[in-house]
Amino acid sequence: MVFVYHGHVPELAKQVEETQWRINQRYLEIFGNEGYEKLEQAVNRILTPESYVESIDDLKKITGEDFPETTPSKFLFACLMDLKIDKDGRIGNKNARLGCGFYITENSFNHSGSSHISDQIVASYIHEFDHFVPMVLQKTPLYLAHAYLTNNIGTAYKLEDLTETIVKIGEDDALSPDEKQLKVSLASTAYALFDVWEDSTRILDKLVLEGIGIDAPLPFRGKKREYLYGTFKPLDMIVAIPNGGDPFFGMSDLEAVRRVVNWETYFRPAMNISYVNNLYETLKNLRPEYIPFGQVLKESQDPNHVKKERRKERKRMQKVAEEKLREIRKKKGGGK
Repeated sequence: MVFVYHGHVPELAKQVEETQWRINQRYLEIFGNEGYEKLEQAVNRILTPESYVESIDDLKKITGEDFPETTPSKFLFACLMDLKIDKDGRIGNKNARLGCGFYITENSFNHSGSSHISDQIVASYIHEFDHFVPMVLQKTPLYLAHAYLTNNIGTAYKLEDLTETIVKIGEDDALSPDEKQLKVSLASTAYALFDVWEDSTRILDKLVLEGIGIDAPLPFRGKKREYLYGTFKPLDMIVAIPNGGDPFFGMSDLEAVRRVVNWETYFRPAMNISYVNNLYETLKNLRPEYIPFGQVLKESQDPNHVKKERRKERKRMQKVAEEKLREIRKKKGGGK
């Protein structure tokens, strides 16, 4: 079983139960037996009741952000890893511990985009679940790649508006020309990754929602990609900024989704800069380990949590070994 729900929103639990079989069939058709089995293993290992955030106050507490009551449903991604990069753009630590969660309530559904295409809350959950599905199938999670890029651009820039970001970088007198060019390249690459990720999720939504009779229109599909070309004089460079259209123009829906699963094979950085190329190459060699969302939160709050858990596991294994040894001795007539 891939499509599951361990939360406590009654109407959502009811709708998941009613649509579960058909949605699982869709995931099997889209990703094949091998992909479905990998998904099922990930779901069983990662998703627990703690993966579901069901109040705006809990969301604020977990993220440290002041979300309004009108916040739509969200896919939550948590990472236990040093996101630092060396001066040449290479990542030293290749091990990452990742957790995934969902913020979904009746109220968040009412403020989500899914509420415009369906009156069923399960549509909103499917959209957030469709962020989760490709991520656990990817060799390197695209979300993690995006986190590296944005972390090294800086929090002063809003990547949702690439034009504004580039202008702001160009006007930053504290940056050298080379630093400006690097930040523009990182910002453009991060923007492109996010753009592709979000549009591919909507395509996956369409494929899955069709299985339960919900139509999810995709106005951008089939339209040629459009760009705005800007000459940014402070940078002395021309930048092409995506301005609508289909990043998967000419591909079928299935091909688009499958390409995003294997994004590191098809995606290329926005600019040919050594630092960004090195970062991109080392990103492809990260070794992610998925753990339950609640465990990530505990480990992030208590640096000694991992050591404590390992000590508990060693004690448990020692106890199991001692019990087996007693059983063997008992069978041989050796008493205790």
